[in-house]
Amino acid sequence: LYSSAASDVYKRQIPYILIICVFELTQGFSFIYCMVLIDEKETGVSKVYGVVPVEHSQFTLLRFVIPFVITVLMILLLLMIQPFYDLSFVKILLLSFLGGLIVPVYILGVTMMSKNRLEGMIWVKAFNIMVIAPIAAFFVSKTYAWFFGILPTHWFFQSMYDLILGNGMIINWGIGLIFFIILIFMMTRKFVKVHFS
Repeated sequence: LYSSAASDVYKRQIPYILIICVFELTQGFSFIYCMVLIDEKETGVSKVYGVVPVEHSQFTLLRFVIPFVITVLMILLLLMIQPFYDLSFVKILLLSFLGGLIVPVYILGVTMMSKNRLEGMIWVKAFNIMVIAPIAAFFVSKTYAWFFGILPTHWFFQSMYDLILGNGMIINWGIGLIFFIILIFMMTRKFVKVHFS
C-alpha cells in the first residue's frame, strides 16, 4: 500500500521534472552566448562589426540561428526519447520551436544589462530566477497563477504541461509565440543601440 501511494506521488511529479529538464536545455547556449557578446562589448570588438554589409539588427538575429536550431533539436530529441508519455511529433516540434525562442530573449536581456563580464554573471543569476519563476504557477491557485503570465516562460511551461496531459496547447503556445516574437524584436532594437555604439 505504501509503495503504491509513493508511486502515485512520484508519477504526479514527473511532468514538473520533465518541464524543468527541457527548460534547462535552453540555458547552456544562453550562458555561452551571453559571455561571448559581453566580451565583445567589453573589449570593443562589437564596434568593428559596423563594417559588416548588413543591418546590425539582421546581423544580431542571424547570430542566434545556430543556438536556436541546436536548442530546438535538443528539446525535440529529449521529448522523443523520454519514456513517460506518448507525445505527438508535431506538437513536440511546435513546443521545441517555442522553447528555442527562450535563447535569444535570455541572451539579449542579459547582454543589454551588462557592461562587463562580472556584471554579466550577476545578471545571469538574476535572469535564471526570472525565467524559472513561472514554474511556481503550478503550485498556487489558478487565481494567482495568471500573474506569472507577465513572464514569457510561463506560456512555455503551460504549453508543455498541456502537451503532457493531452490538453489543447495551442492557446498557451500561441500567446507564448506572440509574446516571444514581440520581445525579440523590441529587445533587438534596444540591443543594437547599446551593443554597437
